[in-house]
Amino acid sequence: MAGISITGQMNVATLQKAFKEEFGLSLRIYDGRSFADSSKTLSQVRKKKGSGKALAVARNMKVGNLEEKFEEEFGLKVQVSGSDDSYLCDDDSTLNAAQQEDERKITRKENKKVRLESPTAETTEQAQSVNEAQEHPEISFNDLEEFVNSLYEVEQEEDAEKVATFFPAFRQNFRSWFSIDSLPDLHWCCDVFKRYETVPDDEIRKVSADLYGVFEAFIEKQKITDIDHYTADLYFFGLLEEGLDSKAKIDAAFEILIASCTHENSDRFDISHVFSDLDDRTSQFPILAEYYEHVCQQFAPLILKLNEEARRPFVTDEQAEKLNQYL
Repeated sequence: MAGISITGQMNVATLQKAFKEEFGLSLRIYDGRSFADSSKTLSQVRKKKGSGKALAVARNMKVGNLEEKFEEEFGLKVQVSGSDDSYLCDDDSTLNAAQQEDERKITRKENKKVRLESPTAETTEQAQSVNEAQEHPEISFNDLEEFVNSLYEVEQEEDAEKVATFFPAFRQNFRSWFSIDSLPDLHWCCDVFKRYETVPDDEIRKVSADLYGVFEAFIEKQKITDIDHYTADLYFFGLLEEGLDSKAKIDAAFEILIASCTHENSDRFDISHVFSDLDDRTSQFPILAEYYEHVCQQFAPLILKLNEEARRPFVTDEQAEKLNQYL
């Protein structure tokens, strides 16, 4: 997985530009309580000495971990924010997930702007639907897009009670809203509900389990083999995070994940993302060791080749040594 390497000699503005280009997100760098002078280097800005080591940042690194690493290595406070720098990213999200979420936020803002500039009867009805949903939890939305846009607007207010009123409609309708392309949005909705104590955890877990069940049944029935990699990745790691990691279920999900990287319409760098994600999360989920080994055995030559072609190498020396064993 591509990334960037950061040293104390880097200029603040140069780092922020590289970070935006690589991850599609903004990086706030502080000098005390104020933003750091963009013309200075990191070593000039910091108030206390860190370890001085270079910091490698990849897409699978969590936002919170990155911010902690900056404190450890450079003695600097940083915060990761959206591409327009209007909000802070979730500490528990990876940089990749944060970028995906940012793209959805930007799309919704643009859609809202269009609706406001060109009011129609349909827009009025949608606005009324949101208001009614907040007053009557059982109301049904017309489709997933309307629901997601409405939930997004309420979630921005960080009103836990309002967010909770959307859960009954989601629980009632997510099966009918499901399509092969809708899993990311449905997964995002579940993540929103998880962030608020007003929605019981056991109910969210049940809906999440049902959602993955719908996905599995749909794939099996339709015999689909060209799934988008991001969707397959959400499904595979989602099963682990929700504790739905029976061996048979994970085996099937892994086959889907590999297929998403190898069909004719896939991005050839997708397998490098799988390799990096498995390497990063095997310590958290020991069951992944078997699948990591499988990827090394089957794709070692390709991964090493992609690493050579990448703008910034994503394979560490230790990983390269392991991969070379399979050549």
